[in-house]
Order: sequence, then structure tokens, then C-alpha cells
Amino acid sequence: MKMNIKEIFDDERIEYFALLPYGECKETRKYLLDKKLENPVSVICFAVPYYTGKGKRLSSYAVSRDYHLYMHGLLNRICERLSTAYPDYNFFGFADHSPIDERDACAKSGIGMIGKNGLLITEKYSSYVFLAEIVCDAGTEIFGCFGVHGISYCEKCGMCMKKCPMNIEGCDCLSAISQKKGKLTEEERNLLIKYDTVWG
Repeated sequence: MKMNIKEIFDDERIEYFALLPYGECKETRKYLLDKKLENPVSVICFAVPYYTGKGKRLSSYAVSRDYHLYMHGLLNRICERLSTAYPDYNFFGFADHSPIDERDACAKSGIGMIGKNGLLITEKYSSYVFLAEIVCDAGTEIFGCFGVHGISYCEKCGMCMKKCPMNIEGCDCLSAISQKKGKLTEEERNLLIKYDTVWG
């Protein structure tokens, strides 16, 4: 029962998805695939926007349901439908803890570009997205769509720096401090107090 994978993503209300040959991906944790898929061939990359309501003292993505739980259910649903449509192939989903560099893969597949802030920036949702992918042993041609588009990088408009509350010399990101393991320096503690931030 072949199907257009767009139907699956439309049903999940996911607008940004694309395919990429696995060989175009940067492997970061190949061991995550070793016991699951001997010969990865393709990756279906996608970006899921998240709620951005005002959350005092917490990163806005942490205000709603834990995205790990959401992604687990979402990936299971998509993989199940793909397995039904393409029973000769294997599909395994990942989000956050992945065998590949997700930002790089999503940028190469044309979903967005890598900004000066190091995040994937999509046209509609900016960087307010969770990245995920499904690795499979089917070639991209069986899905009838999408190939490598070429990675795109920051256009240097400076908007992310203007909008960032932590545009401070010598500090990459407040989340690097608020999520740091171990003891904070006095300067780091003062930054958390100054920006009234607990996490993220």
C-alpha cells in the first residue's frame, strides 16, 4: 500500500519535512543505530513547532508538555504508518538523542538554515521548532520526493542577536548557564539573578 508521505505529515499537521540520503548526514552517535538498522539509506527530517506562550523564568518550550513524551508518541505513530505503507523496509525515529547531527541534516534537506545563533531557523517558525528524523533502509526514490538541497547558513541579518536577552560579551547563551552541571561562578549566578531565569 504505497502512499505519499505528505499525507502522514499533513495528518500530524507538520509542514516542514524533507528527505535526505543517509550518506549526506553527519554521524554523531552511530551506536544508536548499530543494533537497529545495519544499512541506513535515507532520513526523513522534520521540524515540529512548539507553543511559545509567555513563560516566566522558563524557556517557552518548557512551559507546555514535555517534548520528549510528545515526540515519542509522534515518532511511533509515523513509523507505524510508514511500516504499513512500506512493509519491506524498516523505520526508526529519533529526536534530540540522535545518530546524526539534526541541525545539519535539516538544513541540508532544505527545512531551514543554520543561523548565527547555531540553531536551525525555519521561515515560518524561526527557531521555535523541535527537530526529529526517521532513519530507514529505503531509498529516497520510493517516496517520490525530495533530495539534497544543499545546506544554507546565516544571512547575517543580526535579528537573533537583537532579540536575544543574553547579548552579553563573552557569554554564548543564558541556557548554557542555566543548564550547566556543577557549581556556577559568582558571575554566572549574577546573570541568572539579573535576567530572572531558572532554566533554558
